[in-house]
Amino acid sequence: MYCNIHRIVRPGKLACVILISFFIFSLNLLNAQNIEKDIMGKWILESTGDQLTGGTLSFQDGGTYAFQKIFTDGTKAELKGGYLMDAGSSSVRLRLCLGDCSTAGSEWTSEFCIVRLADDGRLEIYMSSTGDYPGKFPKDRSAERMYIFARE
Repeated sequence: MYCNIHRIVRPGKLACVILISFFIFSLNLLNAQNIEKDIMGKWILESTGDQLTGGTLSFQDGGTYAFQKIFTDGTKAELKGGYLMDAGSSSVRLRLCLGDCSTAGSEWTSEFCIVRLADDGRLEIYMSSTGDYPGKFPKDRSAERMYIFARE
């Protein structure tokens, strides 16, 4: 009787790959849930490479946000609506929608960002200028469209 060892080992390798993939997916999902809980509340703008002198960003239960900006000339603007978070990639993705994210065409009025909580407890958000999610954070923390917030 002939026994092919490769047939016995392959299903074991496949099972390991599936288990590892499931584990990584679970960690990413847990990370998204943790960061989504951790960002709740009001944040004060500390620094940015944009032409702002101040502002606040608030995340509320129910997947909504409000971003108040104060420009160098003293004018103010407020963006608010829904947000979607996805931790399935190397950087946690955050989509800030003007209004409801499920509205048809909302991708045309959304800010596509990546987000992280720094070791010092600050919230760092890097917004895209191209209409797609940025690939990674810039090395320069004062880069254009880079926002750093401290908890209120």
